[in-house]
Amino acid sequence: MLAPYKERMAIKQTAPDTYEVQFHDDWTVGMVVLGTAQAAQLYHAAETHLALDPKLKAINQPDIHSIHVEFLRPGAAAECTIKVQTLKIGPLSSTLQLHLIQDDKLRALAIVTTTNFDKDVGPSASAGWNLCPPAQPKPDFQAMRAGKVDANGYLPILSDNGFAPQLATYLYTHTSDVRHPKNIYEAWMAKKTGDHFDNLAVMLLPDSVPAMHDGLMQEGAPYELANFMKNARASYEANGGPAVVKTTMKQLMKIRYSHYHLSMSYIFKKRLPAQGLEWVLVRSHTKGLDKGRMEVDLEMFDENMDLLCVNRQNIIVNDMARKFKKQKASL
Repeated sequence: MLAPYKERMAIKQTAPDTYEVQFHDDWTVGMVVLGTAQAAQLYHAAETHLALDPKLKAINQPDIHSIHVEFLRPGAAAECTIKVQTLKIGPLSSTLQLHLIQDDKLRALAIVTTTNFDKDVGPSASAGWNLCPPAQPKPDFQAMRAGKVDANGYLPILSDNGFAPQLATYLYTHTSDVRHPKNIYEAWMAKKTGDHFDNLAVMLLPDSVPAMHDGLMQEGAPYELANFMKNARASYEANGGPAVVKTTMKQLMKIRYSHYHLSMSYIFKKRLPAQGLEWVLVRSHTKGLDKGRMEVDLEMFDENMDLLCVNRQNIIVNDMARKFKKQKASL
């Protein structure tokens, strides 16, 4: 069964080019709305518009090939209005522009390109591209579901926290030792309920993995991978599996840095199967953090290691104490 994102992100057409899209409380970190949730709302509106607009429906381009989102103002954890404008209708691809509006303010805008993945639009050729360093061997997915460490040392892990509900919906799998450099994060992920990922669920994954600046700076943040795995191993040894990593308020108070998105892009490489995907491999990496500016790239793969989607995020990293001091001074 597909994860219930379309039900939680219920959409209603209120005019030929306008949609009301629902929001779910899971898609926040504290009071902050996940950028990926806003991107998914925009994607959902574009996908719906392709199916309902007579001119777009006639050209039979039902798939979204790419979506680029600019975040202009913080979003609110509430319903939004999305307005769609068709910029171009073409024989191979079309272009839409979408505005996400809350309280009469433009919060985010997106450019979407469309395609039909069933149709050939040109030649194919292999580039011989592979992940570098290579992906680790796949886990035993049945063992992960059973809460057991497998022969390759993969450990099934659940997250237990009260500040980011979305993280608690996943079953994470990591090797019991940290084998990648500090600028790389890799995990196989599934929904702990057994529901499958659709495109909307895939779009939320970039906000469901540890922040790369924690890995680079190594200041002991709870979701820094070495700390996360230390706590996971302790949980597994004490209570069996799956391991449960709890994040306390005391730990949260020690987090020094936060981040927010300036922009985010997705390029989909194929259409997901109708039944969705049970497991997705996520590889996240960055080239560095420079004076608070950082870009993060993700690749997402299915169980056959076919590339599903690539994602790039343009991020600002803030010192939280400095941020709150400025806010207090402005009151």
